[in-house]
Amino acid sequence: MTMGPGTLVYMPPEAFAPAKAEKSKYDASIDVFSFGVITIFTLSERFPCDLLEPTYFDTRSGALTARTELERRSEYVQDVKERLLDGGREHPLIRLIQQCLHNDPLKRPSARVLLHLLEEAKGCIRDDEESESKKRQLMQCATQNQSNGTQNLERILQGLVIQNANLESQIQELLSKNQSFEQEVVQALAEAQQQLREKEEKFQSSQKEQEKVKQFLKAEVTRAEEVISRKQQQIQELKQQETELLQVKERELAEARQKLRQKDKHLQFSEALVADLRLQLAKYFDSYACKVSGPGLSAATVNNPTHVLVELTDSGGKPYSTSQLSITAELEHLPKVKYAVRPATPATGAKRLKLKQLPAGKCLSVTTISPSQYKVLYTAVSQGQHKLHVCINDREIKGSPFTLTAYIDPTQLERPVTVVNNLSGPCGIAFNSRDEMIVSECSAHRLSIFDSRGKPITTFGSHGERPDDMIAPAGIALDDADNIYVSSEHKLQKFTSSGELIKCIGRKGNKEGEFDDPRGVTVYNSHAYVCDRNNHRIQVFDVDISFVRSIGSYGKQTRQFNAPLDVQFDATGNMYVSELGNKRVQVFDGIGRAIRIIGQEGVKLRAPSGLHVADKYVYVSDSSSHWIVVYETNGQFVTSFGSYGLGDGYFDSPYGITSCLNGHIYVCDCDNDRVQIF
Repeated sequence: MTMGPGTLVYMPPEAFAPAKAEKSKYDASIDVFSFGVITIFTLSERFPCDLLEPTYFDTRSGALTARTELERRSEYVQDVKERLLDGGREHPLIRLIQQCLHNDPLKRPSARVLLHLLEEAKGCIRDDEESESKKRQLMQCATQNQSNGTQNLERILQGLVIQNANLESQIQELLSKNQSFEQEVVQALAEAQQQLREKEEKFQSSQKEQEKVKQFLKAEVTRAEEVISRKQQQIQELKQQETELLQVKERELAEARQKLRQKDKHLQFSEALVADLRLQLAKYFDSYACKVSGPGLSAATVNNPTHVLVELTDSGGKPYSTSQLSITAELEHLPKVKYAVRPATPATGAKRLKLKQLPAGKCLSVTTISPSQYKVLYTAVSQGQHKLHVCINDREIKGSPFTLTAYIDPTQLERPVTVVNNLSGPCGIAFNSRDEMIVSECSAHRLSIFDSRGKPITTFGSHGERPDDMIAPAGIALDDADNIYVSSEHKLQKFTSSGELIKCIGRKGNKEGEFDDPRGVTVYNSHAYVCDRNNHRIQVFDVDISFVRSIGSYGKQTRQFNAPLDVQFDATGNMYVSELGNKRVQVFDGIGRAIRIIGQEGVKLRAPSGLHVADKYVYVSDSSSHWIVVYETNGQFVTSFGSYGLGDGYFDSPYGITSCLNGHIYVCDCDNDRVQIF
């Protein structure tokens, strides 16, 4: 394809094709063509230098319009055939030339085929040199064989006579063996006849025994029929007794109904009496007032005993006491019953499953401090809102039930209560409605599910490029139906609670629905929020993971992000975003206004990664400092726990963090391959 393409006579047609034609793209088959031309030159001793026809190619289409290359060089090829002609058969070098000069490059032979044809040609040359010497040797052998033929024939006849004698002796031996075999057969036949007679005798005796068995069975059937007849008669008698008993029961039932109607009249009278007593009791209650106070109304923490004080006063505000009052109390967790909705199936439809009631409290007791003061002691065993019912003589006092919130006390989180080991790079963690823990294992490219005691239940997911595969899963979140949302390499996946893929979106990019290293995921208010780390934004999707909007851009100002890693919401709808590059947690209100920065004053954050908002506290995992830092939602530092190490209570790059209903904090200790529970 250069300005000087070489010696024209050795070049195939595709080397001359116009540049726009497809045939202008040639390969190593051009050398095979040149080898064929060199072979002609060598064998004919004539330089094949005919010029090309002026209309060799159509300049528009690149198609051949003249003779083929073999036809154009037919004079030289004929000269080669005359030189190599041998008894009318075609020489291998002729086939080599014809195949090499083919106009279609794909039909030319490979180098391996060329070697085979050359070996075959070399064999023909050796055959020609050896043919004359073989002819002379054959003539000498023919003369010598004629003189030796008679002697060989005599030796053959003597051998046949000896073989005939051997055959006769073998035949005699076979005849003697045949006679002995006939005797053995006759003896075996006699023995078989004897055995047959013995079997016939046994068969006749067995027939007699069968006849006896038949007679016995007939007698047994007769006895069974008699028993059945007696049983049927007994059944008839029982049915008669049952009918008589039913009649007696019906009469007793009628009498009972009559008595019940009389009791209903008495009950109506009693209800009227109770209503009158309630009216009088209400007037009695109005004679005093109740005042409730104490730390248990505002500062309750999980597993820590606390109390409230109930004080009775009269209309003038003085202490009111009487021996006729009875104080009782009850603690109730909100919501009392939680429901989960499983996806609909064609056979069953959607199912609403009622789950177990959450624990409320323990050690609930009422003690008398004075005739007008009472102390209600309780210990909340689960976090969240509770109702405290306070009753006097089984009637709730004014203001009851009192709503209070039990918090996890972060200052008590020093040593883990248990550890889940043998994980592979845990990053994300969440709980479903059955209190089962779901962990994303980044290094194992899968999700693992554990029961409430930390025992493994199942795993799903594997490394690959299919929609249900996942590469280095990080963020994980669940919706109200226990569907699982997972962020993995450049995509967002939605699975059922059993691990079946519902939908997968995303690829690497910066457009809507595209990702560059997605991390933290959370589901809030029927929307999925995903931290798009290297695109420095939060992408929002609906529950069907269809794109809704994007939040933020790259920068250091408010409403700007630098490598966001996790996103969470508190009970009031405020959004919290941890930023690795800006070393902070940014807080936004419900309409997207930036209201606060956490972690840049006082105890500063170095590499905030995982987030968890529980009641009035914000838990931040710092993967560089290898600890957990706790702030109040207003940004005030509370405490921190953990440091770098391998032992219990130490961390190596902590990441995902959450809590469950039992008041425990769960931390993904990523590089230690475990989850620690505090």
